[in-house]
Amino acid sequence: MAVNTLLPGWIPIPAPLVIVGMMAFFAGVGRTPIAVVLTVSERTGTLNLLAPSMVAVVLSYFVTGPKYTIYRSQVPNRAASPAHRGEYSVPLLTRIYVVDAMNPAVVTTALDNSVERSTT
Repeated sequence: MAVNTLLPGWIPIPAPLVIVGMMAFFAGVGRTPIAVVLTVSERTGTLNLLAPSMVAVVLSYFVTGPKYTIYRSQVPNRAASPAHRGEYSVPLLTRIYVVDAMNPAVVTTALDNSVERSTT
């Protein structure tokens, strides 16, 4: 809008710039670049703004940096999320058979033996 005020006629229709600017802002502070690029195409109903939105979103994403977000509890990736913690753990007993875990050389002792005699 400021460019249109300073240079009238240079930007014939400022609405696409407003849409791309708003989406780029949200991509930066929301840390959601792919979703925002898809949203621009979906909301406008055309692919004409796809390339400008990609450029604006990438710039916004890198300008805001990794630590600035509007979500207080946002984690860096799915592996760090408590909601997805079970997806990254492998249960140990699902990959081992009883015969592999069994120890066939079992040491036994008589019931009437003392502890000293059983351990020597």
